[in-house]
Amino acid sequence: MNKFSRLVLVAMAVSLTLILTVSQAGALDRLTPELTPEQHSKVVSNCYSIKTSLNQLRASDALLRVNRGQIYESISGKLMERFNYRASSNDFDTSGLLAMSNSYDTRLGYFRTHYDAYARQLDEAIKIDCTTKPDEFHQSVMLARDKRGLVRDDIKMLHAHIDDYRGEVVQIKQLLNKLEEGSDGR
Repeated sequence: MNKFSRLVLVAMAVSLTLILTVSQAGALDRLTPELTPEQHSKVVSNCYSIKTSLNQLRASDALLRVNRGQIYESISGKLMERFNYRASSNDFDTSGLLAMSNSYDTRLGYFRTHYDAYARQLDEAIKIDCTTKPDEFHQSVMLARDKRGLVRDDIKMLHAHIDDYRGEVVQIKQLLNKLEEGSDGR
């Protein structure tokens, strides 16, 4: 392991330690605007490595956002909408499918909105000079963390909607199989 790799590894470890230390302090720390003296000195002394980790997180999350966003858009436009149209054209009751699709699309909108808010908050946190304003920096990072949690919740809900929709599609497939069996004279 070269010197740069070790430095990056140490920086990430320190950043995680700081985030976990600050996070474990609980909700009370989020309500109080100031860090403890120990946390204050950790933020100041590890400012560069923390910001490096946050920049890496920002880049990683941005790539994930693009990839997931494209997948979620494709599921809505290329799969759900088309299947709903075909099912409706074949005289199936699509009210459940349409309700699920609409709910999915609404949640997809929340995902976009929440991710944008998270990205803006993370950018704001990164812009703060944590050597001179560690308390403000900490609060901004905690806000970004909370907003990232909303994105995580949106992703969970999108996956739940996908699972529900899949269940409805399976029921239609089973109905089609029964109809085919009936038309074969079995």
